[in-house]
Amino acid sequence: LLNSTLKKLDVSRNMLTGTLPVALSELTRLDTLALGTNSFEGRLPWEFSKLTKLTALYLDRLPGITGVLTTQLSALQQLLIMQMSFSNVTGTIPSQFGLLTQLEVFDAQANKLRGTVPAELSNLKKLYLLDLSQNLLTGTLP
Repeated sequence: LLNSTLKKLDVSRNMLTGTLPVALSELTRLDTLALGTNSFEGRLPWEFSKLTKLTALYLDRLPGITGVLTTQLSALQQLLIMQMSFSNVTGTIPSQFGLLTQLEVFDAQANKLRGTVPAELSNLKKLYLLDLSQNLLTGTLP
C-alpha cells in the first residue's frame, strides 16, 4: 500500500479500525487522502502535514478521533478541501489556517472546537464553503 507513486488514496466508507496510520505521511505524492466514515481511533496525526501536495483531505465522520487541529496542517499550502465534519476534533482553529490561501472548502461541522474564529481566516479569498456549525465557538466573526 505504501507506494511512493500513489496520488489518491480513498478508503472512506468502510469499517476500518485502529489508529490513523502515521505511515501515510510517507506518501508524499498524494494529492487526495480520504479516510472518512470509518472507525479509526486515536489522535489526529500532525505528521499528515508532510503531505504537501495534498489538495483534498477528508477526515469526516471519524468519531473515534481525538486531538486538536494542529498548526502544522498549515503547511498544506496546496489544499483546496479540508473536510473534518462529524469527528471529535477539539481545541481551537489555528490562526495559521489563514495561510491556506488556496482553500475553497473548510468543513469542521459538529466537532468540539472552542474559542473564536481567527481573523486570519479572512485571508482565505478563495473560500466558498465554511461550515463551523455545531461546535462550541464564541466571540465575533472576522
